[in-house]
Amino acid sequence: RRVRQCRGGRGARRTADGGRRTKTPAPHAAALRASAELSQYARGAARMGVWELDLVTRQNVWSATLPPVFGLTSEQAPRSVDAFFALIHADDREMVKGALERNAREQSDHDVEFRVLWPDGSTHWVAGRARLISAANNRSVRMPGIATHISERKSPQAPFRPPQNMEAVGTTAGAAPP
Repeated sequence: RRVRQCRGGRGARRTADGGRRTKTPAPHAAALRASAELSQYARGAARMGVWELDLVTRQNVWSATLPPVFGLTSEQAPRSVDAFFALIHADDREMVKGALERNAREQSDHDVEFRVLWPDGSTHWVAGRARLISAANNRSVRMPGIATHISERKSPQAPFRPPQNMEAVGTTAGAAPP
């Protein structure tokens, strides 16, 4: 789109089709950038990532924090649905496909837990949640979702982690308040 300066509006511009476009004020842009950085940090710390599937092209996009959930680098992240399903353990693949199909048919969110195979050959657990988004004509067009690494929670050998402070110990043990 070609943009030209608009008369009378300080910092405002008009697009070639006459629509008005405004600049994002610098403090607002900095706040948006800081918020995005914080969100990315939180997703990474939680071992969680975000994805979106285009139902028309069958292409998917992953956040920067999602490949590590699958033991991958950003460059290894799958770009298609078929490449994504190849990461899922063979015994869980049909169950995940069925959950996505139910989600599309019932137009409701779905939760699913499944195993994935990392490039090093190890098996890990992932929890996923997805939502179907429809266009104005009620045609399903995309499906965004999240995935979280949950191997520690699923492992029967998960280590017991004691509380980090003595106040929590008293609360956990059911100590009466003073």
